[in-house]
Amino acid sequence: PINSISTSLNVDLISKNSNLMLKENLKSISNDNEIKKLTNSLIQMESDVDKYRNELLKVTAENERYETELYLAESIQSSLIPTDFDKFCENKNFDIYGIVHSSRETRGDFYDYFQIDDENIGFVIGDVDNKGIHAALIVVEVMTLIQDYAKHYDDLSKCFVEVNDLLCNTDVKNSFVTSIIGK
Repeated sequence: PINSISTSLNVDLISKNSNLMLKENLKSISNDNEIKKLTNSLIQMESDVDKYRNELLKVTAENERYETELYLAESIQSSLIPTDFDKFCENKNFDIYGIVHSSRETRGDFYDYFQIDDENIGFVIGDVDNKGIHAALIVVEVMTLIQDYAKHYDDLSKCFVEVNDLLCNTDVKNSFVTSIIGK
């Protein structure tokens, strides 16, 4: 029986059928003594290792998906945050600057500035309560709506009411956005 165990444990562990071969070889040992207990322990150990391996593959795949989502969200978010300060302020009597320092995980922090009319610029600073791709997409929607509606209202609180109403009628209703706007 010990030779059978030794032979069973020396199977090619890389091949796809190695687990099945190992179990079958070990199950063929029929003694009802310490050797059989050892055999049963090895069968259970192999099963536990296989279960662990499958769980590790699953967790690794989920982690890779999450990392990919964070990378995409970071790309979306960084492409939205304005950085053309000099061009925006060209031939104007003011300077404007801004920066966002995100943690490792992309969050829904954002700022924006834009021309409202010939005499006014608008700015908004905000945060979406979520993170990842969902937050980045909400930021896109919020920034677009605020820029558009700020140009149509002298009273920016009315702009916020309009944007809030629009957001409440979309998939954003499961999140919230906190922001300030200035002119």
